[in-house]
Amino acid sequence: MKYLSMIAFIFFLFACYGWGYVLVRWTDMRERDNFAFLSVVGIGFLIFLGGILNLVRLAYPAALAVLLVSGLAFFFI
Repeated sequence: MKYLSMIAFIFFLFACYGWGYVLVRWTDMRERDNFAFLSVVGIGFLIFLGGILNLVRLAYPAALAVLLVSGLAFFFI
C-alpha cells in the first residue's frame, strides 16, 4: 500500500513539472530549466487554478482530474 502512495506522488510531481514547463516556455524564461524550479512553478500554478475553480464553484473531482491529466500530458510531450 505504501508503494501506491509513492506512485501517486510521482504522478503528481510529473504533472506539476508539466505545468511548470508549459508556463516557463510560455513566458520565455529559458534560463530556468532545472526540475525543481519547474515543479515549484507548476505547484504554484495548480494552486492558483484550484483557487479559481473553487471561486467559481467548479472544483469538482472531474475538473481536478483534468488538471492532473493535462499536466501529465504536458510532461510527456
